[in-house]
Amino acid sequence: MRYSLWHTQSGNLVGDFETEDAALSAAAEAARYSGSGYEDLMLERDSDAGTPELLAAGTALSLRAAGAQRMIQASRHRTIARDVQTQATRMAAKSSTVRKRRAIGR
Repeated sequence: MRYSLWHTQSGNLVGDFETEDAALSAAAEAARYSGSGYEDLMLERDSDAGTPELLAAGTALSLRAAGAQRMIQASRHRTIARDVQTQATRMAAKSSTVRKRRAIGR
């Protein structure tokens, strides 16, 4: 499936995306830089058969994009926390090894 972001006033295709998250990120960027925000944007999902399905437009699109951004940020925070925990575990293991070596005189 593909996702298409449209500017409804001009009828122009803003972008064609492989994932909904990519399309929603582009919608957020377009809304930030346009004077009308999300009001002139529409997101469609294109099935493999080529039939477009309206997913969201205007305010509904802004809510969908905001939810996606929160999920992406939460995922990044979990990744950072996991990386910090991994690093702390490695440091603790290394510190333990150093203490053991010192204890046996190496």
